[in-house]
Amino acid sequence: MMHATLPSLALQVEIQPAEFEVRDRRLPGEAYPRVPVGHVELNRAQTACVLLETWADKRMGATLSDHRRSVADAVASNGVEWVLELMRDFVHLEPMTDESVARCWELAHRLTVDSWFTNAEARLMNTAEYAVCLYLAGEDRLPRRLHAQALADPTPVKELNAIVAEVAATLPADRLVWLGTQLNREVNPQVVIEGSKVTNLPLTPEEKAARREMKSVMPDYQRRLFAHRIAFGRVHFMYERSAPLIVTPATGETFYGPVVSDCPESRLHALAQLHGRERAMELAA
Repeated sequence: MMHATLPSLALQVEIQPAEFEVRDRRLPGEAYPRVPVGHVELNRAQTACVLLETWADKRMGATLSDHRRSVADAVASNGVEWVLELMRDFVHLEPMTDESVARCWELAHRLTVDSWFTNAEARLMNTAEYAVCLYLAGEDRLPRRLHAQALADPTPVKELNAIVAEVAATLPADRLVWLGTQLNREVNPQVVIEGSKVTNLPLTPEEKAARREMKSVMPDYQRRLFAHRIAFGRVHFMYERSAPLIVTPATGETFYGPVVSDCPESRLHALAQLHGRERAMELAA
């Protein structure tokens, strides 16, 4: 059965009171937790397999909850044996060359991450949050030479991942999320389109105050853009990104989880599209 592995990583979790206990759901010896769907738990490969079978149900704008419900309904209607039967064919499908298969692996990866803890939601760090960490690392840790190298050689990306993990360890998770939200709003402003004219929507007083506070922490505009280009470029060219999970428990506060990579199958597909199959295999090794 296809099942990608990651090294076992220590958690940075503060245990909550018993009724809201946050617990890693991974079984002993497994790199990823299983995805609970009704009374059944599916591993990452099985989840991707069922998603592919229900692909006709996928639509633009569907939420992660929609995808989880689609999987649960399919399993409830067809049974566990149906999933095992589908897996016999699914294990021979290549995400590297099949976009639909790669997309289902990506969705399964997100559902797996979302299922990482009891009584908590978890997600991968987004591009803006990654960029905030790169900015706060300082010029000595993020010299501009990395901009060119990161797009040509995967080695510096490992350095970037290490920088992000180190900076995150010094920055409260809720503060990182807030700064990431403000940076994303600056880089991707809301606009109004009238014919061929595009104008930015004016900021509200509250948004202006938030922008000023963000600038007090990250005052250099060019460096903000530079850090975001690095973070986005890494994702766009699909060299392996890894960062601490962003975890929000039922009690509301946010903290970091284990370091987790983006979906390896989705990354392999993107590499194959950019560089061809053989080169993709070399880069992914």
